[in-house]
Amino acid sequence: MKRFIFVVAFIAVASVFTFGQQKNAKLEATLIEMDKAWTAAELRGDMKAISTYIADDFWGTTTEGVVENKAQYLKGIKASKDTDVADDYSVRFFGPDLAVMTHRGTVKGEQNLQYRSTHVWVNRGGKRQIVAHHGSEGSADAAATTNAAD
Repeated sequence: MKRFIFVVAFIAVASVFTFGQQKNAKLEATLIEMDKAWTAAELRGDMKAISTYIADDFWGTTTEGVVENKAQYLKGIKASKDTDVADDYSVRFFGPDLAVMTHRGTVKGEQNLQYRSTHVWVNRGGKRQIVAHHGSEGSADAAATTNAAD
């Protein structure tokens, strides 16, 4: 009987853990898609779409080390014919309402480069938005050389 209770308890705990992982996996995929949509909106210069992803109290650190609020960030947006492909995503959850995302981006066009980016996503009333962003930049050639050495 004790063995039966142990097995039932183990299965119950494992099910809860597995369900939680699936929920986070789905949310992770959603945040990654939102991040890609945000980047696409930046490339189009679509201020309305960009504003849906960026919180009103957003602050970001540019690749040049300049800290800017939402208005300053939006002022610097210009449409571009460049492409920007993101990969190497990592998303960590800190409770149901906070996620920290990192990824690599590769830009091709007027200037070819790679960058790393960190975003802090917050859920406020069912709406997920970026409240903080930090970017660092390097050339695509330098990044390829660095990755090849690893």
